[in-house]
Amino acid sequence: MNITVYHRKIRNDYIERFLENAREIELKFFASGLSSYGLLNMELEKAVERAMKICRAASISVQDNFKLIYISNQGHLIRDWKLSFLARQLVIINAEATRSFVARAQIELLRSANQ
Repeated sequence: MNITVYHRKIRNDYIERFLENAREIELKFFASGLSSYGLLNMELEKAVERAMKICRAASISVQDNFKLIYISNQGHLIRDWKLSFLARQLVIINAEATRSFVARAQIELLRSANQ
């Protein structure tokens, strides 16, 4: 006699929404806020992508640190990201190193690690 066990993930929409809202509490920053430092949209997207790759490589939840959102601005939809503190810092240090604030952030990170 063979017994086959089927695993079915029970999905509850209320629990899923609760967990999503709980995760979103930590997403306090907008990637677009970094444009005030002179980062262009394409540059910012590349930095977000690299930061997400770092999280995956380090087995850190991307879902807990990054959330894609769209913002309406004068009838146009603009793509943005909500970020946790960790995600924001990763985006900054993975932006173009020719930006002075990125270079300072990288140097400060290395100096603080040495202490």
